Amino acid sequence: MLTVKQVARDTIKLRVYDALRRAILEARFRPGEVITLRLGGEALGTSMMPVREALHRLVAERALEAQPNRSPRVPVLDETSLREILELRCMLEGRAAAQAARIATPADREEIAAAQTEFAAASRSADPNRYLCANTAFHFAVYQAARMPRLLPMIESLWLQYAPTFRVTLDAMGPQVFAPDGGLDHHGELVRALEEKDPDAAQAAIVRDILEPTQRPGFWEALTAPPRRGARRTG
Repeated sequence: MLTVKQVARDTIKLRVYDALRRAILEARFRPGEVITLRLGGEALGTSMMPVREALHRLVAERALEAQPNRSPRVPVLDETSLREILELRCMLEGRAAAQAARIATPADREEIAAAQTEFAAASRSADPNRYLCANTAFHFAVYQAARMPRLLPMIESLWLQYAPTFRVTLDAMGPQVFAPDGGLDHHGELVRALEEKDPDAAQAAIVRDILEPTQRPGFWEALTAPPRRGARRTG
């Protein structure tokens, strides 16, 4: 029988894991950054033990990479690895978007439209953290609407590996990302495809959205920049 203490410990472990995982998904960390137990515990207001367990779990998911006798760090992707991730994202996220177009409910489409409205506002604000958070929320609202529970973790795994690099490229590309055409059209196309129940258009829109940043000046050059070192606080 589970005790109250055991339940409390498990709740803390899950909260710490979810917080760190969410921070990576929303690109709060950059490639090469080391996440220490002490600063992780301070940022999340907990002891080091649940942070250690969360970090081990994230290493197993390839969201972080282990270092000999050191705290884990956010992976630094080379161009070959990044191109593979982008190719897989197009395949899997395109499939999810197409399925969402087929089966999304009116409530799903309303949630996705609301997420798009927030993304548009985030783009106008030129706040990178808000932009990245809103972009993540929009995409996963679409993928949740596909109701493919085996596909969703695969997509999440790729996002965990990709998001920190996207943050670096976002910083390198600068204000151009927040221009009126900085992804808004692709999201809008996807919303319309869902409303029209057009799987092909939904898939095409999500692929364009994934690949569009790679066609902007500064995206690939950012990969050669030296990684920033040191631990960061979450949040």
